[in-house]
Formats: sequence, structure tokens, C-alpha cells
Amino acid sequence: MLLAVYDTFKAGDEARAMRIFDHFLPLIRFENQPVINLPICKLLLHLRGVIAHPGLRQPFTPIDQGTHDEVH
Repeated sequence: MLLAVYDTFKAGDEARAMRIFDHFLPLIRFENQPVINLPICKLLLHLRGVIAHPGLRQPFTPIDQGTHDEVH
């Protein structure tokens, strides 16, 4: 997504680059919350089929069910 923003901006279409960025900004902000940022990132990677399991090692705390449901 960030590469699309960069490439579009570099190609001279600043307005489209801003629309792409604005579209994904809520996910960027959601995914970068302290404490739950890594669990969210791993869950998204798992849902996309990039990693086999979204499990975490300590000291990370898993996300709660509400956050899990929101990511789906």
C-alpha cells in the first residue's frame, strides 16, 4: 500500500496518492497501537496466508476477542 502511494506520487498524481493513503490510514493507525501492534500485524499476515500461525511469544499479550473480530 505504501509503495502504491509512493509510486503514484512519484508518477505525478499527488491527488490519487493522497486518496490511496487516506483510504488505508485508519488501518495504519489501528495497526500501530502500542501493545497490540504486533498481534494485529501477525493476525493480518496470517489472514493473508503469509504466515502459518499468528501466535506470539512472551512478553506480548494477545489481542482481545473484540479487537480480533474487528480485524476480521
